[in-house]
Amino acid sequence: MSDDFNLEDTLKNIFFAGVGAVSLSAEKSKKVIDKLVEKGEITVEQGKAMNKELKHKAEEAAGEAKKKVEEAKQEAEEKVKAEKEAAEAQAEEKNEEAADEKKDPDVKFNELLDFLGKLNDEQRAALKEKLNGPSGQKPEE
Repeated sequence: MSDDFNLEDTLKNIFFAGVGAVSLSAEKSKKVIDKLVEKGEITVEQGKAMNKELKHKAEEAAGEAKKKVEEAKQEAEEKVKAEKEAAEAQAEEKNEEAADEKKDPDVKFNELLDFLGKLNDEQRAALKEKLNGPSGQKPEE
């Protein structure tokens, strides 16, 4: 994704395009109503009422559009945050794995000694048998 992409600006542009469309529709509707009044097909009072209703509906539509844009913005931000956190967790895990792989041989040897020290007699005997072979002889290399 490009660094130039800005989700907030994109959502604002979508919102303003919607508001512009609603405004244009309301303007066109007002002209139609004014012509009907001029022709006498509706009264001035009916025209005013229709204009008021159209304005109210346009404001509602703009409010709904703004709400949807805000919801989409919030959802997108939450997804980005979750993906970022997942990527950071994965990177941390990889860093820990890399650190384990780079451990000093003495540290690894000491960890092995600690592990061997925790084995019970039966486990030690099984390990010796595995290392030396069943006859007590070391396997040929």
